Amino acid sequence: MFDNYRLDKFNSWLVGTVAAALACLFWEITLPDTNGESNGKDRKQRARVLFIRVIHLYRPDYILLCGAFVFLALAVLCEMFIPLYTGEVIDILGSHYQWDNFRSAIILMGLFSLGSSFSGGCRGGLFMCAINSFTCRVKVQLFGSLVRQDIGFFETIKTGDITSRLSTDTTLMGRAVALNVNVLLRTMIKTLGMLYLMLSLSWKLTLLMLMETPLTGLLQNIYDTHYQRLSKEVQDSMAQANETAGEAVSGIRTVKSFKTELGEARRYDVRLMETHNLKTRRDTVNAIYLLVRRMTELGMKVAMLYYGRLFIQYGQMSTGNLVSFILYQQDLGDNIRTLIYIFGDMLNSVGAAGKVFEYLDRKSEVNIDGNQQPSDLKGHVSFQNLTFSYPRRPDHNVLKLPFYSKEFKSAG
Repeated sequence: MFDNYRLDKFNSWLVGTVAAALACLFWEITLPDTNGESNGKDRKQRARVLFIRVIHLYRPDYILLCGAFVFLALAVLCEMFIPLYTGEVIDILGSHYQWDNFRSAIILMGLFSLGSSFSGGCRGGLFMCAINSFTCRVKVQLFGSLVRQDIGFFETIKTGDITSRLSTDTTLMGRAVALNVNVLLRTMIKTLGMLYLMLSLSWKLTLLMLMETPLTGLLQNIYDTHYQRLSKEVQDSMAQANETAGEAVSGIRTVKSFKTELGEARRYDVRLMETHNLKTRRDTVNAIYLLVRRMTELGMKVAMLYYGRLFIQYGQMSTGNLVSFILYQQDLGDNIRTLIYIFGDMLNSVGAAGKVFEYLDRKSEVNIDGNQQPSDLKGHVSFQNLTFSYPRRPDHNVLKLPFYSKEFKSAG
């Protein structure tokens, strides 16, 4: 009698708590940030524009991507039914054993496992081929754009920034679509399928489990804000360290002549320590987030096992169904966290793409596109008070020509 009372009380408490949790989730998703960052919407809008530009650059690899998405769907569908048949096998063994039912369940589990493994391998291979093709193509385009720039551009841009764009940011661009969209679609399909199967097993335990979602979303939002900021600072610090090493190596004759080897080594060490401290802060944020998240998961699992025992005791579900539900719940929690995380990671990836597009879109200040040539050219050229200086040292003239005059004749 007391257990029935607790079960009825749990049902009413569950419905009210889930309603409040869903309201909090709706508030978190629909209402804009109120922390004064009016550039939040601008940043997301710019990220969407950059993401679309990256997709357009993937156009030559569309066949590979389409094939990868097909195998992705097959892998997810096969993988989704494995926990269901695991619970069915447990029910068969725990009740009146029937060889035919047991054999059918084992064969189906094996076929779904084989199909999931084969499709997953094909999906991963096609995505990696698309990423490698995209990265190579973008690097060629970026390098071609860089070498067409004027000399003044290289006077104002550090070598470490350029090499970082060529080596690191182009790879992050490839991940923005191929890997992130891969994870996003796989997780979304699997999440919807598992939710349907879990509701068919026990809608009460499903609502209890979904209470974790708003808290997870809030934790992920706080984590993404700090982690992305620190990741950007780490990238900038690494570029500065590369620039310091590049300057020392390119000017090694000067370093040797002035005996400043120890000074250059200390300067490089300072840059590396700055990068190390930033990485330590970033990893500390990650460790705290993982600790809080896992404590939340543990509390939810304890509550689910407690009420699952009550449902089995009163015949509302079988032992095999509870095992299947627990297997689904473990995957579903990871999938929900992945869905929340993947959007922040995509923003981080397209942020790197913005730096690459900045160089791709830049036009040289000196026009070098002229190709017209007269058939017969005669004239007279004279220069008076001609001077030239580089942008980084405008007060130092490397060329000073008071007067120059010359007649010429050229035949095309």
